[in-house]
Amino acid sequence: MAEIITIDEARDACRIDGTENDTIIQGYKETAERYVASAVGADRAVRSDPRVVAAVQAHIRLSFRPNEDKQGNLRRHMTGLIKQIATDVLPEPEGENHA
Repeated sequence: MAEIITIDEARDACRIDGTENDTIIQGYKETAERYVASAVGADRAVRSDPRVVAAVQAHIRLSFRPNEDKQGNLRRHMTGLIKQIATDVLPEPEGENHA
């Protein structure tokens, strides 16, 4: 699977500076990327879709700072993004004609 976000973007999602937590954040990043790809389909989990990036970042932040989302707003936001991506109609590959 292709990388969706960089370790720097993952650090930003966690709102931390420095590299001392990179091992932990890398694990959260990989887990979040797999989760989003599994939820929306690997063909839809692309870095070029800002909703995918935002969903991965939200998942990382929820993992790193679970107590910050006491009202569930971030989790609802992530779930909404995943539903949007998963239900989008993908364009047909060029050259295929179903008419």
